[in-house]
Amino acid sequence: MLNASPTTDLKQTKMVCNSRLPNEAHLRPDPIKNIEDYGIAIPDWLKDCLEQSPPQIGKSCPTDAEGLIAGAFDLAFQLHDGQFRVSGEPYIVHPIAVADLLRDIGASPSVIAAGFLHDVVEDTDFTPEQLEDFFGREVKGLVEGVTK
Repeated sequence: MLNASPTTDLKQTKMVCNSRLPNEAHLRPDPIKNIEDYGIAIPDWLKDCLEQSPPQIGKSCPTDAEGLIAGAFDLAFQLHDGQFRVSGEPYIVHPIAVADLLRDIGASPSVIAAGFLHDVVEDTDFTPEQLEDFFGREVKGLVEGVTK
């Protein structure tokens, strides 16, 4: 299980990011340094979250709204890397659109985070338990509710 504390454990992070089990997601060992490095169009509100609370590898269960949203986006971005929609666009544009809609209707940060992550369990090898390790029981439950 990943460290569930709000602090970063770089030794644990490197171990997790550099090891790969069969059918297990592989996460990059270092955070993205510039928003432009994502290489996709990102809504202004999400840019603000990423600037205010940059995703930190090894930090789990963020307690602030911006950290939760930024972390969920970054994880979804990593896990959907290399996946494309029929249109040829990177798959992540769909979770961004879902999260954008949820934000527009006034959804909570946990629901917006689940919007970014709603296809992760179906389309990747990431498990609901891993989602709980990263984001807590509430986000895991919301994602599981969408995928059932």
